Amino acid sequence: MARPITSFALPAADQAALENFTRTGCRPVRGMRRAQALLALATGIGQQAAGKAVGLRRQTVRELRRRYEAGDWQFALTEAPRSGTPRASTARNALLSQR
Repeated sequence: MARPITSFALPAADQAALENFTRTGCRPVRGMRRAQALLALATGIGQQAAGKAVGLRRQTVRELRRRYEAGDWQFALTEAPRSGTPRASTARNALLSQR
């Protein structure tokens, strides 16, 4: 038996900000998909359907929703820091950055 869909509502200001985010500027693909998933959830479809609509897994949409509810839409769209040491700069990258 399928789980019931829990309601998810976006305040009008957040919905307008997310729509603006998806329509303007050059944005990272991950951020765009996350914003589209939040907008899809606000229409009343479930997490699995929202994920399928934008190309994300259900678990990713669930985590995105949890992050939105814990913070705001900007917090939900940002990525958590990766574990491990940052990439070391190579000589080639240094030359490219000087151009």
